[in-house]
Amino acid sequence: MVTELGRDRISIPVLMAGIRVIGLGMAGLALSTPAIARDDVRGPTEQQAPADAVQDEAGESSTQPPVAQTDAFGNVIIVTARKREDMLQDIPIAVAALSGNSLDDVGIQRLDETTALIPNLRVSHAGTGPGVASLYIRGIGYNGTEKLEAPSVGVFIDDFYWGTGHGQLLDTFDIERIEVLRGPQSVLFGKNTSRGAIVVRRTKPQGYTGGKVKVGIGSYDQRVVQGVFHTPTVLDDTLSFKVGGTYRERDGFATNLYDGTSEGDYEYVGLHGMALWEPTGNLEALFVFDYNRERGEATPLQNDNVLGVDLFFGGQQLNPGVRPHEVWPDLVSDQRLDAYRYSLRGDWETDIGTITSITGYLDEADYTLQDFDSGCGADTQGLGCAFTPNPLLVSAANPTGTLHTIRDQEFKEFTQELRIASTLTDTLFIQAGGFFYDDAIESRQRTNFAAFKRTTQDTRSYALFGQVEWEIVPDLTATAGAQWIHEEKEYSKTVFYLPNVPVVGGAVLLPLLEDEKSWEDTVFQASLSRTPSPDHLLYVSLSDGFRSGGFSARGTAAEAVDSTLPNYTGGTGENFLAFDPETTRQIEIGSKNTLFAGALTLNLTAFRTELKGLQNGSVALTPNFGVNTNIYINNFQLAEFKGFEIESILKIPGLEGLTLLANMGHLDASVEEALVPATRLGVGPGGLPGSPQQGLIDLSAAPLPQAPEYTYALTANIEQDLTAGLRVNSTVQFSYVDDVVLRSLGTAPDVQKGYGLLEGSIGFSWKQFSLQLFGKNLLDEDYRVNSLPNVLFQGWGNLRTVLVELTASSNVVGNRPLELQPRKVELICISN
Repeated sequence: MVTELGRDRISIPVLMAGIRVIGLGMAGLALSTPAIARDDVRGPTEQQAPADAVQDEAGESSTQPPVAQTDAFGNVIIVTARKREDMLQDIPIAVAALSGNSLDDVGIQRLDETTALIPNLRVSHAGTGPGVASLYIRGIGYNGTEKLEAPSVGVFIDDFYWGTGHGQLLDTFDIERIEVLRGPQSVLFGKNTSRGAIVVRRTKPQGYTGGKVKVGIGSYDQRVVQGVFHTPTVLDDTLSFKVGGTYRERDGFATNLYDGTSEGDYEYVGLHGMALWEPTGNLEALFVFDYNRERGEATPLQNDNVLGVDLFFGGQQLNPGVRPHEVWPDLVSDQRLDAYRYSLRGDWETDIGTITSITGYLDEADYTLQDFDSGCGADTQGLGCAFTPNPLLVSAANPTGTLHTIRDQEFKEFTQELRIASTLTDTLFIQAGGFFYDDAIESRQRTNFAAFKRTTQDTRSYALFGQVEWEIVPDLTATAGAQWIHEEKEYSKTVFYLPNVPVVGGAVLLPLLEDEKSWEDTVFQASLSRTPSPDHLLYVSLSDGFRSGGFSARGTAAEAVDSTLPNYTGGTGENFLAFDPETTRQIEIGSKNTLFAGALTLNLTAFRTELKGLQNGSVALTPNFGVNTNIYINNFQLAEFKGFEIESILKIPGLEGLTLLANMGHLDASVEEALVPATRLGVGPGGLPGSPQQGLIDLSAAPLPQAPEYTYALTANIEQDLTAGLRVNSTVQFSYVDDVVLRSLGTAPDVQKGYGLLEGSIGFSWKQFSLQLFGKNLLDEDYRVNSLPNVLFQGWGNLRTVLVELTASSNVVGNRPLELQPRKVELICISN
């Protein structure tokens, strides 16, 4: 059955509100300097800064490049947010770019450490799987570990779409730049980019011998070894190679009070290789291979969740005196991830345009052994347990409240994109193409070594897209595009219990549950931009997003077997595990400004988003059906997100080498309509599912997670020559996150109070060597990053860490000599 999603994406009230927001943003023109007439205008595909003819005092025409074409440090920044190269400040999209230099200078090692640098971006480790990213942009995202649930933010590495959250917390070594696109990107980037996209690009092979090696040591026995090597060209100077690798390890931040060990130990190995073939001036092919390997212990979970204790136990802590980062599991956990990725991109410049083909394949397997009850009731090591078992998991069948799980998953993905981009006239540019996506998922979970679940899902997706950019008159450009999406999913689940496991009804093998669904949708994008002067850009845009529907991986189908459950289906065949797609429509206005001869870059954005079918997970306990929980994914009818973002870079006149950066995000997120059957919620006694007699539960007051009202970051960077050849670079950054909902139970929020993080770095460079010292969370702030109040779980953020790194380099990396000559630091390059 194909579901055609409705066209009524946006209501009149939201449209009118958007118009009001646009009017408010246009008032921001008062911040801009007077417009300067332009006699020469850049065509849609030109990549160089235009030469603008103005009259000097003598009346002669002179050429002045617009300051807006560079960042505040004088570096030309090119991005590919529109699947072609553009100057960062020239495009009507809310996009921020972090260069490889900036990542090195502030000590960013992994994708989840970029959060403070970009407003309304939340990136963290999802907690219960290896390398799983929790990605939120402007309040919308996904914070789970299930491969069957699609993310809302797409991650692209070297043009390859990484279709699962596992492995997305990429190591940032040897990165050319990271682009963060805020707002729906479904027209050009496809499904599951309904809130944005993160585009990661690494350095290409440089064609001559060179490389660098980095070693580091730090707190919690952290050790780092990294290296990259470029080869000279071969085959008549047409073929070049690059190989690189990273090794990281550290001890965990948590202390296990049960056995006295650390919890959360981590080890990462990353290998990659590239081959660049340029047989002619109009043909290029880039082959990429990646291998990512993660080993370690599962994220430590504490079973004294703040909200759960308040709701179920009157605020009485189950284990008084326990502090953050103290846990007491009796099972030694284990996590593993192995991911192999291959991609091939070809670009062929022809008389009719540039034809691009991108082919990709991902083969990934992960394994997690975890003490999910986070307690020591089973006393598996015979050390004696002095802690209260998790009472929400205690039952006659499970008196110790034990929930030990083993989950191993396999994920295979194939993608193919083919597109053409062409400049038809000096004022008209088009691109069009198609995208094919296919994946296969198999997940196997064992609970308490007695209950077994096997889940499979196959996805096949097709898309056709096109976009037109038309320069209507000089300085006024319109863009419009659309993408048609068709997606099919097939699902199966089997649940098996050992004969000695007490299961209601005596069931040992549940019948195979199978289902399939398909959806079609067409998403649109349009924008209108004006450049009143070379240093100012104003735009208004409308964009749609599509996030896949599917099936819940964590359901046991208990409601089909256990007649004691309030939501027992009685053999009706109703599948509570299916859920529908999300669709979004956003109105956005923006202003990009370079002021005071390049001393100040100031970018402003305002947005309003309507989201229909918001996917929201609910946990319901099934204590009499083995030892399991059901997770249902419910679709809320309507949610609304609105806010603004401010980004700035200031070079202090007269203080050479000093740069100040500031960004702030504001977000107002609310559920407008959410009527959900009680049978799909854990609203029964003790967290059981509700009964049909309870009807629909109104969750319109439910708080939305990972949507703090305010976030901001202040950064100061200074770079100076100390002596001939010796240079110092130092950065201090303070970031603040307002009160943020981690999770909710019905309409009750689990709130992490606002907190600030102080970080800093100092580095010295001399010839081919550099020495850097980094400090993270210098105030040693305690803050929680994940929560599951239904079963009393919570997890804590990283403690204070210090890292020292030594780098030796030669010849080339990126696009500049590796001899560490004085350079300008691209701490953060911003754009709206």
